[in-house]
Amino acid sequence: MQKEVNNFLNNNRKPTQTDYVLAKAYYPLLIDIVENQQEVTFQQFVENAKSKYTQIKEVQSAIPVTTGRGLEYIRILQLEKSYQLILNKKMLLIC
Repeated sequence: MQKEVNNFLNNNRKPTQTDYVLAKAYYPLLIDIVENQQEVTFQQFVENAKSKYTQIKEVQSAIPVTTGRGLEYIRILQLEKSYQLILNKKMLLIC
């Protein structure tokens, strides 16, 4: 069995209020990606989030480099559900 690499689950990171805000904003965008069977870069994902959530300062401050942290946090919030995030540095997909 592969060792867990989620930094929140390994207690290497503690969730912040920003993690929660970003997870709440990002999750519907992830669902849209799945429903439309799209592939997007982290850059595109962050741009889409900023366009959709213009009034949320945490989203407006988001950068592609830290997008993985937000997706890690979504994963721990969704472990009971049947969604699994598959991530790499350039693309994100949900299966």
